[in-house]
Amino acid sequence: PDQRSKTKQPITHFFLISGMQKIVLTACLGLSVLSAQAQLNVDLLYQNDYPENMSNIWGWTAPGGEEYVILGSFDGTYLIDITDPSSPHELQFIDGNNSTWRQIAVWDHYAYVVNESGGGLLCIDLSGLPGTAAYAFSDADGAGLTTAHQVWADENGYVYVFGSNLDGGSSVILNANADPMDPPMVGSTDTWYVHHGFARGDTLYESNIYQGWFSVWDVSDKSMPVLLATQETPGTFTHNVVPSDNGQFLFTTDEKSNGSLAAYDISDLSDIQYQSEFRANPGTSSIPHYAWYFDGFVVTAWYKDGVIITDATHPEFMIKTGYYDTHPGSGSGFSGAWGCYPYFPSGTLVVSDISEGFFVLHPTYVHASFVEGTITDSDSGLPVFGATASLLTLSGTTVSSSLDGGYITGAVADGIYTLEVSKAGYATASIPVSLSAGVTLAEDILLEPVTATCESPVILGASSITSSSAYLDWTNVGADQYSVIYKKVGGSGTIHTTTATNYLATGLESCSTYKWAVRASCPDGSKKKSVFGTFFTGGASCRDGALTVVEDISVFPNPAADIITVVVADEADITSLLVLDVLGNMVLQATVSADNFGMVQLDCSALAAGSYRIIAETGE
Repeated sequence: PDQRSKTKQPITHFFLISGMQKIVLTACLGLSVLSAQAQLNVDLLYQNDYPENMSNIWGWTAPGGEEYVILGSFDGTYLIDITDPSSPHELQFIDGNNSTWRQIAVWDHYAYVVNESGGGLLCIDLSGLPGTAAYAFSDADGAGLTTAHQVWADENGYVYVFGSNLDGGSSVILNANADPMDPPMVGSTDTWYVHHGFARGDTLYESNIYQGWFSVWDVSDKSMPVLLATQETPGTFTHNVVPSDNGQFLFTTDEKSNGSLAAYDISDLSDIQYQSEFRANPGTSSIPHYAWYFDGFVVTAWYKDGVIITDATHPEFMIKTGYYDTHPGSGSGFSGAWGCYPYFPSGTLVVSDISEGFFVLHPTYVHASFVEGTITDSDSGLPVFGATASLLTLSGTTVSSSLDGGYITGAVADGIYTLEVSKAGYATASIPVSLSAGVTLAEDILLEPVTATCESPVILGASSITSSSAYLDWTNVGADQYSVIYKKVGGSGTIHTTTATNYLATGLESCSTYKWAVRASCPDGSKKKSVFGTFFTGGASCRDGALTVVEDISVFPNPAADIITVVVADEADITSLLVLDVLGNMVLQATVSADNFGMVQLDCSALAAGSYRIIAETGE
């Protein structure tokens, strides 16, 4: 590493020095590891694991069609010829301040590189390749530029520097037309810190990461940018922005655990419309980094999940149609794929991975298959909002209909699927759909309202009761499903959902009184609940007693040892209980209220053995 200031030899020469036996061993090991990588529609052509950590990557195509990579690393900047993508040649290394962040932009035949450690703007004249490229470090023509987080160059020769030491880290605009090797500063947005940006024509899109939004600027006058709009992103940690080719949609990434790629319709900046968000592997807390729009797709470096290609034909429902996992492991954390560049005319895709190095890939861009339409009430003809539509057996395809009843979902692979559409109060619709790659099938859905209802279940009782379990069953009232609710008196409740009309409750405590009921979820969306029932678990440590039922009162165990439980039926208008001895003296008293759900436990441990009478009083 201390010799990096010298131009390095081509990679092929480096391996030849290693010796034939080492070449064979290294190649076999490398192929073994790489063949195990997860991938879809993306093939590996080449990988080089550099000794230092990598940062961002960009590309340049020479007038003769030769393709070159500008690769940032902790130590400096590599210039690599990938015209033969399976056998790249490292042409030159430009030493720089050591920095974790090294970012790159290209305009015409010039590359611009920034870092957060110092040294200013590295300006490289790429026209000398495949020979030696001339370079110089610029402070923006005396403006004092030393550090920056990111850089972008538009098609008109303006270089935008973000997160620099100038103007509070806002977007600083340099004019490379005036001097491409030392471009002067001509303006700045001077409002918020900017983490990343994208400029095209007279429009600049900023990622204002700490504000949690993106902003859109009119930069027709570079000396006086005008703010047009702002929009908060789902994770409120807006890392980068990239518009579609036609400028109608904007895509953003939130660089945080469980972050997402989000899409917006920006055709009307006074009314920006959120479309959808996409996560590489939901539930793994993975983090997106740099995303780029390419011919209807979004290509994203997704840290531990590698590079992911998303079909953005319908920004309201984006589908993963290709990926190559460059990094072992998954989940949260800032390691793995840092950047990617999908714009070579050959179709070659290059990726920089922080610890795994430089990847050259061959992607096959495959469009997903979609189905869309409107969900309507068959009786009223009105759109149905909030209906659920999904392709059965395919995870990640569940969507909800919009206010106008519209829906769209889809699949990676074409084929025949079952589209299921449902909403409470309607009969579920199941429709076979034949989907084809790159085709959006139109399928409008009529949902039929359900008028049938069901009655409250009747609990048939608890049986086969042991010290830790009880078999509960009830009548079938034609419900879609039942929720069994049981609760130890004085304890917390448990709910179990089933489509059956019985349930074996396990894990119960011995010598305990339980109260239970069943709630039916009816086809029309209503819910009907049974009255409460009770049961008592036995056990060696308690005295077994029978359940005594007199009209609206249940008493158990009977005979009792220390605790006796009295349960009053829901419909009974009983307000208090009195316990009398054989002489008619009141020895215990309790109040019955909604707070104790009609269930009262009486402590009779201090009473002498014998017979007692329970008197139930109503409000009258």
